[in-house]
Amino acid sequence: MAMTKLGNALRVALSNLSSKVKIAQDSELEKMLTVARKDNFDIPKALTLVIAMDAEAEKPAKAVMDALVDVDEPKAKKEEEGANDCAECKAKDGKHAKDCKMGKDKKAKDAAEEDDAKKAMDAAIKLETDKVRADMREAEEAKRAVRPVVGDVIAQDSAAEIYGFALDQLKIDRAGVEGVPALRALFNAASKPAATVAPVIAQDAKGAETMFPGLARFGRA
Repeated sequence: MAMTKLGNALRVALSNLSSKVKIAQDSELEKMLTVARKDNFDIPKALTLVIAMDAEAEKPAKAVMDALVDVDEPKAKKEEEGANDCAECKAKDGKHAKDCKMGKDKKAKDAAEEDDAKKAMDAAIKLETDKVRADMREAEEAKRAVRPVVGDVIAQDSAAEIYGFALDQLKIDRAGVEGVPALRALFNAASKPAATVAPVIAQDAKGAETMFPGLARFGRA
């Protein structure tokens, strides 16, 4: 069965969200995309399948699906033909005559929908591209932050992994601490040097003069 236009657009957009999101043939998500139309696509179910592959892709995946499903292609072909039949064109076996207004309107509508779908896909790809760039900047900031404490971190790619690695090296319990802001805050607190208290030296002027006879010549403050 050929995949619908909406399904193909969703497949391309979702596949570009994350390297972990892989839509395999015969998978439940692939089956949903093959027949995807505005009136039958179950966004919550599809979103659950995407999250199972990559939990961090939840927000961009929902944005992609909301945007593309909102500009879905027309309904099933039979419904479309039945709705667009007009008296002037019945002799053409359901096909509109060249000068048929209804046919022209349909063509214009189809072109507009394809344009909207392309714009939605472009917006979804830009959204993910911006996210990837932001994640890379965040990771570089994390590497700079932990370098003075644990040295260069190479194996970890994300900011969360980098802070997590640094905390593990510091033997800091991070159980239950998730997300970059929380891990960053824990690392900053753990790596901050302990405040030192200057020793208090008792000032005994008389004793000092006894120990250092020449001190008196400088006078007292």
